[in-house]
Amino acid sequence: MLPEALYLLSWRVCIKITFNKNWSLTQPNKEEYTVPRIWIAVDAVGGDDFPSVPIAGAILALKELRHDLGVTLVGPTDVIEAELRRHHYDPKRIRVCPASQVIAMNEKPSVAVDVIDSSISTGLALQRQGLSDGFVSAGNTGAIMALALLKLGRIHGIKRPALAVPFPTAKQPCVVLDVGATMDATSEQLGQFSLMGPVYSELIHGIKDPSVGLMSVGEEDGKGNKVTQAAYKLLQTLGSKGAIRFTGNVQGKDILTGNTNVIVIDGFAGNVVLKLTESFLPAFKDLLKKIIQNGGKWQKFWAWVATRILLTPTIKSVKLALEAEEYGGAPLLGVRGVVIVAHGNSTPKAIVSAVNHACCLLQYDISGVIEKRHKQFAACFEPAPGE
Repeated sequence: MLPEALYLLSWRVCIKITFNKNWSLTQPNKEEYTVPRIWIAVDAVGGDDFPSVPIAGAILALKELRHDLGVTLVGPTDVIEAELRRHHYDPKRIRVCPASQVIAMNEKPSVAVDVIDSSISTGLALQRQGLSDGFVSAGNTGAIMALALLKLGRIHGIKRPALAVPFPTAKQPCVVLDVGATMDATSEQLGQFSLMGPVYSELIHGIKDPSVGLMSVGEEDGKGNKVTQAAYKLLQTLGSKGAIRFTGNVQGKDILTGNTNVIVIDGFAGNVVLKLTESFLPAFKDLLKKIIQNGGKWQKFWAWVATRILLTPTIKSVKLALEAEEYGGAPLLGVRGVVIVAHGNSTPKAIVSAVNHACCLLQYDISGVIEKRHKQFAACFEPAPGE
């Protein structure tokens, strides 16, 4: 277990370096810019602990990331200004954009789109108007997706967006999409996810020619429901045309092996997988605690020694690799712009990572690359004559 944990830790460090190193290729000297040239809008009233966490994270991002980065805090002006008074920051690098309404975490997306002057709607509108370059929110995921489609629109040809999350493995990160944006994906939409995922994997995680697998209930090509079977044929076609490197069906057990770089799945099942993996470490710790408590005197002693001296560093390393703090949030791929959906219980450090993630997507123009890739292979998605 210890070697695997070390691999996980090394992956975490590598990904962090990938984000920072690649972005620093155009990193200017501090003296070159007194006014930011890149602006990321941050939802100041999104998440479980607003406004303290989003604002603290935004200010920390200005200290740790690019010198020419600016942050626009979106939300009720009085709330934001009251929180800002608790911090020291460069006023040239922070803007406040008023938005009077806060969308609750349990609000339905169909209702959220009708909320006038919400922080999510206003933050996304800034990007559409060219007043910001990206948007980060730890708020209501459904509302972010619905309003991103409304305010930014879809990339030409892309039917539905997808949330992509990199899962840590002992080898390379495995990008899983979708994990919650499109619950009932069609075979065509799964096919489009298979185009978007490798773009993200290659540009952001540095994996050349990433392999693509389709989540199913078995490895054989006839496994799965009708949608999965139709998607399999479409991914085979894309693979034969050189659009992707399709390696066939995969199962849930394959996500954490690292043998497949990109796994395509519908948003419902993907979200279940995501929430399940988030429970691994807490469940393991509870199980270990129960075993120790129910054991004999010497078993308790040696278990204590093992956990304190041997397992604690390992668990901490694995925890660091799995935490949302390291990747910040999930990019909403398929929309015209940069949108990062952070975890509702994000910490300030997670907000920093989310802002950095947005900067990486902006640097590589990931929306533009996805649009070109889809245009190149659009014929694969056209129905055959007679269908």
